[in-house]
Amino acid sequence: MDFSNLVQKEKRRLSFKWVQLALAAVVLLAVALFSVFKSDKAEIYAHDFIPPTASFYYEWSDQTAIKQNSDKYWGFDKEIPQEHLTKIAGIMGEGYQNVEELVWFRLEEQENDFYLLRFSDLSDKYLASLVQKNSGLFFYQPSDNILFISPNSDLGVSLSPQIIARWNLNYSREGVNIYWQLDKPPVFLQSLSTMILPLASVPETFVNFSEDSFDLYQPKSPSSTLEYYQKFKNSKIPQKFDSAIGFNASSTDNFSKIIIENIVLPNFASLPYQNLSFSELNAYMLKDSLLFSVGSDWLLVSDTDWRSRAGELAQNLQLVEVKKTLSDGTLYTELLAADEQALKYYDFAGQKYWQVDNLYGWGLERAYYLSNSAKIIEDLIVSDNIFPNLQQNCLSDSKNIGDFLLWPTNKLPAGQLRAYLEEQNIASLKLFSYQNYLVEGIKFCF
Repeated sequence: MDFSNLVQKEKRRLSFKWVQLALAAVVLLAVALFSVFKSDKAEIYAHDFIPPTASFYYEWSDQTAIKQNSDKYWGFDKEIPQEHLTKIAGIMGEGYQNVEELVWFRLEEQENDFYLLRFSDLSDKYLASLVQKNSGLFFYQPSDNILFISPNSDLGVSLSPQIIARWNLNYSREGVNIYWQLDKPPVFLQSLSTMILPLASVPETFVNFSEDSFDLYQPKSPSSTLEYYQKFKNSKIPQKFDSAIGFNASSTDNFSKIIIENIVLPNFASLPYQNLSFSELNAYMLKDSLLFSVGSDWLLVSDTDWRSRAGELAQNLQLVEVKKTLSDGTLYTELLAADEQALKYYDFAGQKYWQVDNLYGWGLERAYYLSNSAKIIEDLIVSDNIFPNLQQNCLSDSKNIGDFLLWPTNKLPAGQLRAYLEEQNIASLKLFSYQNYLVEGIKFCF
């Protein structure tokens, strides 16, 4: 047997196998690169091409938003946006069913309407037919499956995907996104602008409407110094409650005033402090406090020990006579609450809570609780439900809560908001003011 020949053949077989492996690796690498390339291309959206000089845009971000133009979008006339959908559907013909995103926008100092569309598939043949059938319009394809439509060619050739920071603030790829300037609103947004204006810190305004929320936000003002509810981030809250409300001491006066006048005061008789004056209400309940109602009972949460205020809040405190002397030597008698005599303490589940008159209190980790129900206090002591759980299914953890309101629809004052919620069979309203390092806003969840 010729061992040298056998060795040479074996070497050739091994070399061939290495070539096969190398080719397979090249093919796999090419497939991977192609997949990445396709993935990158799929991330280009019509929204990316909105020019920085846009003064207004209305974006249907997906096919669900396009098909529904939902009745749940609250606070403005939806007929005008619908007219633009109908207009684009007429231009697109059968290709309209392939539209996955649609942006209608205008430029500063112009009344012309411009459109950006993203298709699932935009073929050259279809685009050529659009051009042929619509001689009065300019069509331009700035990227695969992206189409720009305008009355003329002035803007089209300059379009390119670019990072416009303000267009991506708090941006959502679900539902309808709207941008406009409050001092220059489109006609159909004038009534909504009037409602928002008292809450605004800057003219630039964004709204996202989805099936279960309405998110109004603005770029964060450089002068904003609002402190948000970080002090309550570990505070306990009831497992179940009928309504909840909270205000920050640093909240905007306009926001607090609107909520107090339109929601709190109309329901004043059912709240725990119905015998307090407005100044007391403002001092004790609507500044750095949380209020929960549970049936006929209630709970207040504060960062200040309620025992220092219990004498003012209790209704039946025993008073004692205290003899005092003025600087000129005159003797006089003053009636004071016998706080020490009135306070009783109870041990429960390793914690100590107190009672004064018909009020019960407890403190843990710089959070202080006051209620007219001992059961609420005892339930809190053994509960693991904490304040951040309020924002679940509504507000992301990256947002810091400011003022908030969780309120039954049938307890809201009569008006446009209540009528809308009842029409949509929405039993309760969640409202949060919030901020992060980029934006500050108000979000309604249904």
